[in-house]
Amino acid sequence: MKILFVNPLIEPSSTIIQKIFSVVDEDLFSPMPLGILYLAAVAEKNGHVSFVENLHFTTVKKALKSIKPDLVAISAATPHYPQSEKIAIEIKKLIDVPIILGGYYPTFQWRHILEETNVFDYVFIGEGEKTFEEFLNRKANSGIDNIPGIAYKKGSKIKYTGRRKLIRDLDSLPFPLRSGVRFKVPIILASRGCFKNCSFCTIKNFYGGKLRLRNVDAVIDEISQMKRLGYKKIFFRDDNFPLNKGYLSKLMGGLRKNNLHNLEYSLMADLNSIMDSEVLELLKEMNVTMVSVGVQSTDEAFHNCMQTNISLQKIKQFLKRICVYPFTVRVYLIVNALEIHNVPKIKKDIDNFFDALQRYSGGNCRFRPVPFMLDPFPGCDISGTSNIDKKEDMNLYRAEFCNIKNSLQCEKNIEDLFEYCIKRSYSFYPRGYGVYRVLLYACSLLLCDVSVGHRVQMIANLVYDRLVAGYSSYQSRKRMYEKYF
Repeated sequence: MKILFVNPLIEPSSTIIQKIFSVVDEDLFSPMPLGILYLAAVAEKNGHVSFVENLHFTTVKKALKSIKPDLVAISAATPHYPQSEKIAIEIKKLIDVPIILGGYYPTFQWRHILEETNVFDYVFIGEGEKTFEEFLNRKANSGIDNIPGIAYKKGSKIKYTGRRKLIRDLDSLPFPLRSGVRFKVPIILASRGCFKNCSFCTIKNFYGGKLRLRNVDAVIDEISQMKRLGYKKIFFRDDNFPLNKGYLSKLMGGLRKNNLHNLEYSLMADLNSIMDSEVLELLKEMNVTMVSVGVQSTDEAFHNCMQTNISLQKIKQFLKRICVYPFTVRVYLIVNALEIHNVPKIKKDIDNFFDALQRYSGGNCRFRPVPFMLDPFPGCDISGTSNIDKKEDMNLYRAEFCNIKNSLQCEKNIEDLFEYCIKRSYSFYPRGYGVYRVLLYACSLLLCDVSVGHRVQMIANLVYDRLVAGYSSYQSRKRMYEKYF
């Protein structure tokens, strides 16, 4: 059986324009989700043929004509769901094949999806590898009611087979399918889940607040496979990379033994775990070049409310300790979670934070602040604060848009603060970085499905708003243009 695995693209330009710009900024080119690659590997292991594609709904017809799949599986993170549905609708117009939907959004919204649309035959909930394997190997004409982790429609009724338990042995899974799929920087997991309890994050509810580690030997074998495929940089995409000293020491030993310590590694880490000097030394020895850390806020009250187990004192200690190491440190700062009524005080807090980054910068350490808006995704503890209630607006779940319910005055304050953070953060990046990010989005409009004259006018308006009229006007313009994607 031929199975098509689809990673939905929000913008039609993602596979063209972003590849060009990724030469300058590799973070702009998002890799294929590992979940899809794991499922594709499960399919191949069970004797099926997998095709993995990045698709926009405008490119579906060409892919179907080339592949002629017998089954389609589509991924859906929350911002991508509207595009996932558009792709499914296009597929159903062209061929009659079963369509599976999986990912974070359907895990938390499966009932809503099945009530709203008929284009998805099955919705997979939670981790999908074991569910998918049992689904593929079920006997002909047999039902799926005994396969946990699936929701589907039977007539007018919605059936749910129950939540599947987490996969206890992650090493029982095949390595993600990477042959035929190229990344600028491939991703790997050494663990699944997170031990933290942050109220704004969906990870803890998706994985039940549990952290499971892979065997170090399996991780080493997978890295060796990626090296044979020609990769020289690898990104550990763990939600919190396991910084246990014993695990790290064993990993470092395996990298040296297999001559893998000369590759470059990037990872995401918990601020509390990465402050340990021994851990930092091990990361340096491991040839880690980039570390991403969520500082989250300069407001102590935010950390207490959101249960982050972070304090301003810990942030200062983190900056002081990590600044002597040769890392590029991406520091994530949430803007719209601040107490925005007292704008002068917040600006002062922001200034103090950026001044501290500037003070500790120098030598081999490079800080890269990343201001973003907190999105209360379905599945997190604060999802009820979202102001997005229409499917058409779901692609506004992005780092630059404020989607928390606020008064109009609060929203104006948030936009002003976000613009202030963006301007301050640009001083830590190469000259012209801000302008080129605007041009990236403007270029994506070139492939919108409107007349050439309209496209030119859209680009002119966008660039004018960002460079002349101001950030708030630019954000409003972007919101208006989202419908063309």
